[in-house]
Amino acid sequence: MEKLLKRFLVLNDYKYLTEEFTDLFLSHPNYPSLFAINDTLDILKIENIATRISIDQFEDLPDSFLALINESSISEELVLIEKKDLNILVHYKNQNSIILNRNEFNDIWTGIVLGLEANTEKKGNANIKSKYWFYLVPTVFIFGFIFYNSFNWINLVFFFSTLIGLIFSIFIIQEKFNLTEESLFKFCSLSKEVSCNSVIKSDQQFFFGLLSFSDLPLIFFGSSFFSFIFDTYKATLTIGILSIVAIPFILYSIWLQKVKLKKWCLLCLIISCILLFNAGFYYSVLFEGNFYSYSIYFEYIISLVLVMSSWLIIKPIIYKNIDLNTQNKELKRFKRNYKIFKILTDSKLVLEEKFHNLDKIFLGNSDAKIELNLILSPNCKYCHIAFKEGVDLVKNYPDKISLSILFNINKDNPSVTIPCKILQIKKNNPEKVAEALSDWHIDNLPIEDWNKKWDIVIEDETKVQIQTQYDWFEKNGFNSVPVKLINGSIYPSEYDLLDLKYFISEMAEDAIS
Repeated sequence: MEKLLKRFLVLNDYKYLTEEFTDLFLSHPNYPSLFAINDTLDILKIENIATRISIDQFEDLPDSFLALINESSISEELVLIEKKDLNILVHYKNQNSIILNRNEFNDIWTGIVLGLEANTEKKGNANIKSKYWFYLVPTVFIFGFIFYNSFNWINLVFFFSTLIGLIFSIFIIQEKFNLTEESLFKFCSLSKEVSCNSVIKSDQQFFFGLLSFSDLPLIFFGSSFFSFIFDTYKATLTIGILSIVAIPFILYSIWLQKVKLKKWCLLCLIISCILLFNAGFYYSVLFEGNFYSYSIYFEYIISLVLVMSSWLIIKPIIYKNIDLNTQNKELKRFKRNYKIFKILTDSKLVLEEKFHNLDKIFLGNSDAKIELNLILSPNCKYCHIAFKEGVDLVKNYPDKISLSILFNINKDNPSVTIPCKILQIKKNNPEKVAEALSDWHIDNLPIEDWNKKWDIVIEDETKVQIQTQYDWFEKNGFNSVPVKLINGSIYPSEYDLLDLKYFISEMAEDAIS
């Protein structure tokens, strides 16, 4: 499912958001429903719509969209649809794909679709390019070192076949751990008979359960590649010999895909072709008298031991990391459950009516259904953080969240002039109060510069209001700051303030009802 959705984002130029989308989607409490997809897209501010339309409106749909189809009349399945001229390309979550004509597609059409607005900003390209440079520089260095180490044309053929084999071996490992890019995903699901994922993840364990069939290409080609550093001639001989030895494994792999699994792995077939090419090429040059040895050289054994031992160390670390990520997503899914959040919020003290009569500073849309209250102190660094997070929430969800600010500070505190001036600015020039707050809490202007910019006379009534707020907070046990309130209830301490974005839709619906 995740690969299907990643492809959907890539097709609409949101590749730079695929990892963040996956993390949010997998941790969504309603995973893997259509609502979870829709809600995750909303959190990422990607314009989308989920609706039901008739087949007559099909031409009005974008070139790619998600749809629920019904092939068995028992259950519906979410698929990715690509419009290809007169045909329709259907991608399934098991990575299979089929091409249907309009009549065939009409038979499975349910009318439920999810489409999104394609991205026009093309963000994230710089990061992709820098990643390619990260791989290119060391590769060029290794190439230069090996070429310097004396090559003839036979060694060169074996070196490049080894390099190609190593690249596709890494692709197999990526597929095994679900780390494939979009281009590899398309390659591995060209037709219904092709499924690299099904073949690779069905591989058998051996060598005391430490290695699997899909590990062999990486170990073989990795060892072969590094053996060129020691001695190109000896490396070439050893690779040729082992390629011939590998022929029974190649035949077994083809039998496994054809007979047992009834699925083809194109990555595995490419590896098999490389090995067969190496074996045939080695036999031909051996027959011509260019080689004279059938030995596996000690330098290759050193490379084999190094590569295998390194992989046996790295492999469990990868598995452990994947397992930890899975557990982390499950915990996030639990934490993001709105019912739990609501219970924790409703169990807190609901503030009395007098609180609502305090002179608050409002930011944002006064008609928003969710009111976030922050009780701050001017010299608290955590208050600076809370204010910035509150402002970000209002900016990102202007129609749903408003922010109000109060101050908890004694009149005898030397810094009391700051909240007094802010409250006075709110009274005299309300359009300037957000700037004054941001200058202090976000831009962190020095107090001398801030006072110079906001030189204003404080009225006695304002001072009384600040003290009234302080007295009320002290009476009700609010002795520390910042205090976060949501629609009159204390915001649960188990959640960060930015976690509120996960519950905005549900809270807005509750407020309406």
